[in-house]
Amino acid sequence: MNKVKFVLVVDDDQINNFVCSRMIKLSGISDHVECVLGGQEALDLIKKAAANNTQLPDLIFLDINMPGMNGWDFLDQYRNLAPELKTVSHIFMLSSSLYKDDIDKSSQYKEVAEYVIKPLSIEVLREIERKYFG
Repeated sequence: MNKVKFVLVVDDDQINNFVCSRMIKLSGISDHVECVLGGQEALDLIKKAAANNTQLPDLIFLDINMPGMNGWDFLDQYRNLAPELKTVSHIFMLSSSLYKDDIDKSSQYKEVAEYVIKPLSIEVLREIERKYFG
């Protein structure tokens, strides 16, 4: 049985979502992966799960640069929603950005566990599982 029951990938790039989903399943950390194309869609999914008392994501991989609600906007909204949730997700910024400002900004959010550079790898996933779900 997987320690990570539900992984949510939030990225407007469908190819990256496919790759992430495939890597997560190949790594063996979880069989339940859902991908959404933006921050609002992710928030809607989380709110619906909370309202229906169904499984919330254990792990969220969040892109920064997305149209509409970007990763930072999502984090601000999630921060307001978190007190209402029975469980809080481990959030990882998943970005191709190497900008120090983005990395520094992500560390200012207590909701963000780590900043991960794309592409997501099996090794990184297994390290996350060991470190946060071990």
